[in-house]
Amino acid sequence: MQKVIVVTGLSGAGKSTVSKALEDLGYVVVDNVPVDLLHNLLELYEAKNQEQLVAVVVDSRSLRHQGEVSKFVNDLMDLKHRMPLSVIFLEASTDTLLSRFNLTRHLHPLVHATGSRLALIEAIEREKELMSELRDVSDIVIDTTGMKERDLVYQVENFIGKDRGPEFYLISFSYQRGLPTNADMVYDARVFRNPYYVDELRTLTGLDESVADYVRGDGNYEHFLKLWVELAERSYHEHIKLGKPYLVIGVGCTGGQHRSVLVVRDLNDQLTKNGHKVITWHRELGSVN
Repeated sequence: MQKVIVVTGLSGAGKSTVSKALEDLGYVVVDNVPVDLLHNLLELYEAKNQEQLVAVVVDSRSLRHQGEVSKFVNDLMDLKHRMPLSVIFLEASTDTLLSRFNLTRHLHPLVHATGSRLALIEAIEREKELMSELRDVSDIVIDTTGMKERDLVYQVENFIGKDRGPEFYLISFSYQRGLPTNADMVYDARVFRNPYYVDELRTLTGLDESVADYVRGDGNYEHFLKLWVELAERSYHEHIKLGKPYLVIGVGCTGGQHRSVLVVRDLNDQLTKNGHKVITWHRELGSVN
């Protein structure tokens, strides 16, 4: 993951949400750092904590004038040459920021910092102008207009390179022994012809190629597999929006030995080919991959 992150941007755009997300990922988060101390702070962490992940939040409370912003940009460019550092800039539409401030009743920092009586909308527009130079040198700019917190966290995790772990857990099972209790969705492999009724295949499993050839020879197999892969991927992306990091799919057949095992094999191969991380479990065979 990125070792040093500077989180900045417009007030009300989501810096608190990003800070909490980074803390959950193991970062030491320092909020509202005076820009003059940024060099010293990061050099201290670099010298004393070689493995420590560090995130620093900087906003217009510390950057009240254009000259201070320009100096801070120069400092960031210098630091980037000396350590692995990335800048995340958060922004949102004026209407969105206005709505958020009206909802929380918080005072905009530019109004507070300057002591002026600027209207809120004027403070928002002034901050956009003030921070534009910093925005231009940021590694990623995230517009949080209309974005849910979970979506923002997901974007940040993707940017810093979090290892999200398996995205799919595929379980083959026998309907006779009951559905997996943790399955988010279930595919029914009983729609395919059953190798159990072929003497030479009965004692084999879906891990054997002769069984695989027989089941794949069903005229419906390729069509269903394609539909199930598409459904799995679409469902996974919707689950992510709800805050669930993985999808559990059960694939059942009568005995949990032939058809369901093969479908899990083929789903695993296709989803892995599409770039997903997958764990499979053949419940009735007692094997995990």
